Amino acid sequence: MRPFQWFRAGRIVISLVVLGVFLAAFSGLFRSVQEVGKSQLLPSLLRGGWGWGIAAAILLTTFLWGRWYCSSLCPLGTLQDMAGWLGRKLRLNRGGAAWPNRRGWRYGLLGFYFSAMIGGLILPLALPDSFAFFGRVGNLLFRPALVGLNTFLRTRCGWESLTPLESHNLSTGLAAGAGLLIAALLITALLRGRVFCNFLCPVGGVLGLVARFARFPLRLDRERCVGCRRCANVCKSKCIDLEKKVIDFERCVLCGDCGAVCRVNAIGFGGKAPQPEEPPVPERREFLATGAGLALGAATAVSLRRNVQRTPDPMPVMPPGAGTFEHFHSRCTGCGLCMAACPGKTLTPAGLEYGWSGMGQPYLSFRIGKCEFDCTRCSNICPNGALTPLTVAAKQRRRVGMVEYLKNRCIVVTDGNDCGACAEHCPTGALQMVAYQGVLTIPSVIPELCIGCGSCEYICPALPEKAILVHGVPSQTEAADPAAVLKKTAPASTTENYEFPF
Repeated sequence: MRPFQWFRAGRIVISLVVLGVFLAAFSGLFRSVQEVGKSQLLPSLLRGGWGWGIAAAILLTTFLWGRWYCSSLCPLGTLQDMAGWLGRKLRLNRGGAAWPNRRGWRYGLLGFYFSAMIGGLILPLALPDSFAFFGRVGNLLFRPALVGLNTFLRTRCGWESLTPLESHNLSTGLAAGAGLLIAALLITALLRGRVFCNFLCPVGGVLGLVARFARFPLRLDRERCVGCRRCANVCKSKCIDLEKKVIDFERCVLCGDCGAVCRVNAIGFGGKAPQPEEPPVPERREFLATGAGLALGAATAVSLRRNVQRTPDPMPVMPPGAGTFEHFHSRCTGCGLCMAACPGKTLTPAGLEYGWSGMGQPYLSFRIGKCEFDCTRCSNICPNGALTPLTVAAKQRRRVGMVEYLKNRCIVVTDGNDCGACAEHCPTGALQMVAYQGVLTIPSVIPELCIGCGSCEYICPALPEKAILVHGVPSQTEAADPAAVLKKTAPASTTENYEFPF
């Protein structure tokens, strides 16, 4: 009993530290910890490269000792444990008999998730992914709460030295839908524990499949067990069957709660596995359910492939490093880590801008801000490989969009006011002021220099409709060298004295 108490205490400390680190990452306050997103299982698998090494280490240790990842490194799991603990304290969740394994359901869903992803449809996998789900909690619950607290302390308590915080500009429908999913998760955990982890979560399904063959699993000693039910009452996963006196290690998240409350030391690691008492029929059902899930996922992806991979019209402005729309759309799970890292909160989650299959994926909204010229945080922080890491020099030449000047909306034309804010704030010189009427000038676009950073659209004073708009491009390419282009287009008499607009 005592070793398990120490084991449980250590696990709780680790899980709370991990939860705090991830909340800090999604708050945007501590950018130094945002790399932790790359330690999660599904992002590591999607990212490839050395990410596969992290995923292999997680899977190998799971094969040895079971699903330690779910109880220690998954922030969403810790959040559910906190809700479950509150449910037990309020006597809303009193434990009870073991639940059926439902392997067929779980493996069928896994087949559906991954076959749809291979077919180019990532939304079925992105919605229940534990890390992306926690990202929505961070962006929709924790970040707004932190912004509200910050505003209260600055305005009501006189703490004016605090740095003002900004929240994301979320559509009402998207925020309401995500809020309902989060509320459903927390209420379920409050009343029934880790239902999500063992029935819907793709990471839980993969790790459960590996833990099914674990070399050193938890065992329930039939001779020592007195059937007091203390272990079953605290089990988060409802995986302890006291009638058969076995622990379903496929669903066990290795929290240590059962061993910590057992007074007769009937629970321990390793030992001889009990002989299975179930007939082979469920195995056939598992095979059929998994096959049905694979077939359904593949059929869904194939039937929707043309619609899913079709470039949206109008095209939203993808984050720098997205490459092509097909690559970005098939990799991004909408975890929101790039949005949390964006200094101006210009990255915002999409509603239907990418189509229904891209809900939650980030795009640049230049009504909120601009894409900072020297910033590469989003591309370097992406844990899924949806964004390719960029250097500052590469970012400054990466075309994410193309500017469009609408002359009939420009205040120079409509009101006769002198302006030029768009050209003044363009970092590449893609907008040059040319003569219009008398001393008035209007912008002229040099398309090969435009990188679509949105500085012009953001600063444009024309209202309610901007005179400068930036449209996304389906494939991000390299813009021309401003020094070379502007040298050619500058008047001969002023070429030597021309000041580069950076």
